Amino acid sequence: MSVSETNGDAGGFSIIAEKTVPDVYSDAVQFEVSVYGVTIEFGQGQKPPPGVKRVPHRPRVRVHMSPQHAKVMAKIFVKNMRAYEEQIGKIPLPKELLDELGVEDEW
Repeated sequence: MSVSETNGDAGGFSIIAEKTVPDVYSDAVQFEVSVYGVTIEFGQGQKPPPGVKRVPHRPRVRVHMSPQHAKVMAKIFVKNMRAYEEQIGKIPLPKELLDELGVEDEW
């Protein structure tokens, strides 16, 4: 919820009171994509039961957005990760993980 006040001058200024934003750690993510929207669920991984390969996770937060917003966010995320690796160094990812996810180490 935002609250705005104007000081009465022609130019005016606004004071916006912000709600506290939750700060969460995530080491797991799931995506749901449809024609109308994208949902990204961030969570924390849990120890898998014996004999189960996939690591279950405890959901912490879900973010819903338009496909257009998701595509822009993905491009900005890639741009920022490339910049990080140029400054800090390449982040190694196991080939097995990339194969399991069906993605390539593109940068």
